[in-house]
Amino acid sequence: MGVTDPVGSGVDHQVFIAHLGEVPPERPEREDQARNRLFPTTRMVGARVTFDLRTARHQGAAQRTVSSGRPTLRTASRLRRCRPAADPRRGCGLVTGNHHNAGVLRFEVLGPVRVRRDGIEVDLGPAQQHMVLALLLARAGQPVTLAEFVDLLWGEHPPPTAVNVVHRHVGAVRRVLEPALPPRSAGRVVGSAGEYRLRVAADELDLTRFRALVARGRDLAAQGRLADGLSLAVQALNMWRGPCADSRELLRSDYPAFTLVDRECAEVAREAAEAALYAGDVHPVLATVLAIADLFPLDEALQAQTLLLLEADGRRAEAVTRYERVRSYLADELGTDPDDELRRAYDGVLRRGSAAVPTGRLTVGIHAEDESAASGLRLAGLIRPAQLPADLPFFTGRDELIRQMMNMLRVHRDTRTAMPLLAIDGIPGSGKTTCVVHLAHQLVDLYPDGQLYIDLQGFHPRGKAVEPLDVLGCFLGSIGVPEKNLPHSLDARLGMARSYLAGRRVLIVLDNARDTEQVRPLLPGSADCLVLVTSRNRLDGLATAYGAHLVSMDVLSPGEARSFLLSCIGAVVTVGDDVTPNDIVEQSGQLPPILDEIAELCGRLPLALALVAGRALEHPDRGLTDIARELRAAQGTLDGFAAHTNETDLRAIFSWSYQLLSAPAAQLFRLLSLRAGREISLPAIASLVGLPMRQCRDLVGELVRTSLLSQRGPGRYGSHDLIRSYARELCHEFDAEPVRRAALRRLHQHYRLSAYRASGFVTPYARTFTIDRTDGVVVADLADATDAIRWLSTERKVLEVVIQRLVDAGETGPAWQLALAVWDFLETYGWWHDWTDTLSRCLAAADAAGDRLGGIQVRRGLAGALRALEDHDQAQRHLIDALELAVAANDVAEQAASHRDLGQVTAARGDSQAAIDHYGQSLRLSESLGDETYRGMILSHLAQAWAELGAHQRSAELVEQARLLLEECGDLVSLGRCQEILAASQLRQGDPRSALTHLANALELYRKSHSRVFVVDCLIRTGDVAVALGDHTTARDAWEEAGAVLRDTGLLRLGELRDRLSRLAQADA
Repeated sequence: MGVTDPVGSGVDHQVFIAHLGEVPPERPEREDQARNRLFPTTRMVGARVTFDLRTARHQGAAQRTVSSGRPTLRTASRLRRCRPAADPRRGCGLVTGNHHNAGVLRFEVLGPVRVRRDGIEVDLGPAQQHMVLALLLARAGQPVTLAEFVDLLWGEHPPPTAVNVVHRHVGAVRRVLEPALPPRSAGRVVGSAGEYRLRVAADELDLTRFRALVARGRDLAAQGRLADGLSLAVQALNMWRGPCADSRELLRSDYPAFTLVDRECAEVAREAAEAALYAGDVHPVLATVLAIADLFPLDEALQAQTLLLLEADGRRAEAVTRYERVRSYLADELGTDPDDELRRAYDGVLRRGSAAVPTGRLTVGIHAEDESAASGLRLAGLIRPAQLPADLPFFTGRDELIRQMMNMLRVHRDTRTAMPLLAIDGIPGSGKTTCVVHLAHQLVDLYPDGQLYIDLQGFHPRGKAVEPLDVLGCFLGSIGVPEKNLPHSLDARLGMARSYLAGRRVLIVLDNARDTEQVRPLLPGSADCLVLVTSRNRLDGLATAYGAHLVSMDVLSPGEARSFLLSCIGAVVTVGDDVTPNDIVEQSGQLPPILDEIAELCGRLPLALALVAGRALEHPDRGLTDIARELRAAQGTLDGFAAHTNETDLRAIFSWSYQLLSAPAAQLFRLLSLRAGREISLPAIASLVGLPMRQCRDLVGELVRTSLLSQRGPGRYGSHDLIRSYARELCHEFDAEPVRRAALRRLHQHYRLSAYRASGFVTPYARTFTIDRTDGVVVADLADATDAIRWLSTERKVLEVVIQRLVDAGETGPAWQLALAVWDFLETYGWWHDWTDTLSRCLAAADAAGDRLGGIQVRRGLAGALRALEDHDQAQRHLIDALELAVAANDVAEQAASHRDLGQVTAARGDSQAAIDHYGQSLRLSESLGDETYRGMILSHLAQAWAELGAHQRSAELVEQARLLLEECGDLVSLGRCQEILAASQLRQGDPRSALTHLANALELYRKSHSRVFVVDCLIRTGDVAVALGDHTTARDAWEEAGAVLRDTGLLRLGELRDRLSRLAQADA
């Protein structure tokens, strides 16, 4: 509370959580259907659905029919296994009939969504209704859950009424499709168990007709009738009119279900292109293949086919241009060069067709070494591999994650157009391998042809990852290929492995991968295989190029951590008096609290929990209390998690990631241990390390990719507590004291400068302090009050830590200046309790340092908090002390401010005359200051005090004087207060309707200023006046809105508000 008025502003943010229901249980399947279904991914955005064909053409020799020497749309073994799960020739469960006079309907989703009734296009309604129908059609008769509809329509921010809105849109779709459908009748749109599906016959939907043509074409090609198969593929491709559900009316056409259909079309386009090249007639497929290829510039196998098609059509220059465009795109998006297949196609184009002749490419293009390899594979006595490590005898936790991954894999049962690929990343020690092995064991029965496992040692003490060439050698050896028959090149081994895997259901676990490049050459070419990958790095390249589902593993939930400890040591280690946790559970049904404390001291990190549990089992004579005491003593270090081997020692395990960092990233990792909170923003990181934002962003990306740092929100980062402890140890070991001090100075300056800037936006008359800016300090980028409020709300707790650090370091002035700079904002939001403690510490530090100005201003700020908490006696004592100090220092501005604050306290105590005296002295003292805004505020306070005494005319005159001054300076809060003063005066004079008008004016001003405290007070008063008028609807609306603000901000008076609403409900009953 300085010379200016202690008010701020805020923003009303409500958090709504819509319960979308649980995923419905799987429907029972016939045994033959279950055998022919896969479990793969649901999200294929911007991804390659099928498989990497880089160098995979070597397998063509082993898969084609030797006698004919001709290529197929797919190899025969894959053709028989790659049909859609719902056979398009059998329809999608439609009960035939006239559908309640709906006419003959035809549906189109291979392009803009269209519905035709008797040949006339149907108006599908507004955008969201349009999207609901599009998703139902893209699923082609398969169910769509409510959660999927909500995700499609609103993404991560659904409204609280999302589920109801979905139901309404589905009802509207029903009426559009079947306008004569009687209520509660079974029609085309069928709903059950939190999901809907659209029943369409096989010939009604272009997608099912497309799939039927493709399936028949593949069958014909497998029988050697390539020309007939190609003809059907051309017919199918002619149905394609553009991206699935592509329409200007749709808000989203890139939803995974739509992208999945697009990938299916891309697969058919690739097959048709190969067959057309062999047949020597590319014109029927050229235009469509080029259009589809433009949608997927990263699908290198498809792009290779387009080069060959253009060359065969005599458009060599266009083929060269396309290659350059794709090469540039790969470099920009993935940072990679074109793969071998695309380069070979391009080389063939440059040689004017030598590689574009399909017969040469398909029959002669395999090296002699590869011919030997294929022959060796065909002659080898193959073994069914079973290499999965043993599952844990007790696996606890991760139930939700396992369910999520199962759901991701389930879509491939229906489509089977892509190899299911799941890449799990997470921080070291999060249990990635254990979880994936457990998942793999649950899926074993679905992959009867074997399971392959290898530790790629991407993060290992030796620091050298296993080469893909050696991995393929191990895999081929494990299936029985003699070592003498193993080819020497990576391409040849990859071709051999893919030839073996084609048409087989094999589960492959690639554990502990370093990066995408290590994994890429190990991926099979068969959609029947499942690949599970674990890595500390997030393998975005697999998602971009192959449609992998990326899953990030976090620490265990509190409940999972408790269950983990209980399952490990619950029956052995005692809590006290020879009583085990299991005994306590059996006797009371309650878990001992000591388990929660141990879990939190371990950061709920699975490896840390396992280490502690293992140590407890080694020494069962030590109770849980002893274990917790040791962990508390070691907090801030990793001493409590040391082990005898590098494989389980936390320091060693963290070091494998740290050793891979560049020198600048390693220093940033160490310095990040100095941050003030659990999270830190990018500008704060840049200030900490003293580097430009762009360079800092690159280093942060390096840390995130190794899981030593994680992104917690837009532009905000954090790390696990134990990883931070490891970084702190390294920082004290490798970074000298002057380096650490300089980093902290820059960090603290970032928060001080950013807080001053934010306060200037939020409170135009906020206190201002000068500070010399150190080189390398980056200030938060705040454009307006909304940005400022968001920054202050996010960093509030961090600022408390920074202030305490400054106090501890003896930097008293910067400490109290920072506290008071944000006090107006904090007072406006009602965070009084926390900042009463902070201001009390600043006051003690200022007094100890003999800082008179600090003592005065902090006392006034502390008095404001105490007044809000209704501790008027203590507030008045602080203000009297502040006034005495201001008089002794002959500080007129502080004397005026102290009198104003004393007027507010005495007014709050009901002594209006004393308040008028203080306001009058403040007004007289302020005349020499020339601050018209301040004078306007004091006049408004005087008006309120005179109104309390019943001098309404005098009050109205003062309000008018104040209004003229305040409008000129744009002080919205004080102007709102003027309106409230007039409302109170009208109410005392018996005119509640005029009072409501003034309150509405005040509320509008408070909302514009984002001042939540004043908004709540005004809403409560509005409700009180409305009740007096008998208008219960207006009262209820006002109080419910006030309650929403209170619940969001944690302001006081929530109980008082609930009492009001309860009394109103009783009155209405």
